[in-house]
Formats: sequence, structure tokens, C-alpha cells
Amino acid sequence: MTVEYIGYIQTENLIRAWPTIQGIKESLTLELKALEVKNTDETDDYIFTQAIGNKVVSDIPPSGKISDTTGDIAASYLQVIDRDYYSTLESIKKEKFSIELVDDKLNIGFRRLSQLQQQILKLFYLENKTWAEVLEELKAEKHFLTKDQAQKYRRRSIEKMQSISKITVETYVSVMKLVEVE
Repeated sequence: MTVEYIGYIQTENLIRAWPTIQGIKESLTLELKALEVKNTDETDDYIFTQAIGNKVVSDIPPSGKISDTTGDIAASYLQVIDRDYYSTLESIKKEKFSIELVDDKLNIGFRRLSQLQQQILKLFYLENKTWAEVLEELKAEKHFLTKDQAQKYRRRSIEKMQSISKITVETYVSVMKLVEVE
């Protein structure tokens, strides 16, 4: 089985979505922390309500057949809760892993670019500036480029990030599902 890596356009899409990816990463981290603090009080209250309800609790057992309502409710409820909890936890861990992987790989690729290349990508993709605005800002920093030169720098920068990051198509698809609002 050969591994397929993303191309130029997908790398460009990830750079545009990078701030959102970082936000999702923070959000998933908080969600994991919240899930790891399991609240057993709610479970106990639910079981008590289902088993006892509004019945009077006394020391004398009721006459006749005694059913194990408490045990049945507790066993089935805890199994359902545990299954849902672990399923949710695994799903969030998987999403967080993909998001962190892409964020880290983009970061590694971005750091390997020259300051000028980083500036062009930052202005054009992350700050959504037009080419005229990008060239003005570069001129203010003593980088005198034509639009064509700046676009060539951008192309080489994205190709370099694509080459360094080696993000698989499968990871790209899963991250873009999280990024895009459905």
C-alpha cells in the first residue's frame, strides 16, 4: 500500500485554515480534560431515582416477591454510560491527534522558510491581504518585489512546505471535515 501525500492546492487550503486548526486543537484539548473528570454523582442520583423513585424507604422489606430493579437499572445504565463515554473519548482523541499532527507539520514546514517567504504567506493567506497590500507592506520593510516575484516566492514557499510536511491525503480529509462547518 502506497502512501499518498497532499498536493499544492491542499497545502494552500491548510495554510488558509491554519488559525482554525489551532483553535480546534485548543478546543479538543479542553474537551478531553472535561471528559477525563468523570462525574459519578449524576450516575448515582439517576440509579437512586430509578430504583426508589417516590417510594418510602424503611428498614422492613416489602412482602411478596422482591425484584432486583436497582441492580438491573444500575447494570444497564452503567454499561450504556461507559460505552458512550469511551466511544466519545476515543473519537475526540483521534480527532485531536489528526489536528495536532497537521498543526505540528505545518509549523515545521513554516519555520524552514525564509523570513521573506513567511511574511508573504502570512500576509496573503493568514491576514487575507490583496497583492497590492502585500507589496506595500513588504516595501515598508525594504523588500522591493514585483507582484510576479512575490507570487513566485509564494509558490516556492508552499511547495517547500508541502515537501517538508508530508501530510497524507487521509489525514488531510479528516482535518478538513473538522475545519469545515457541516
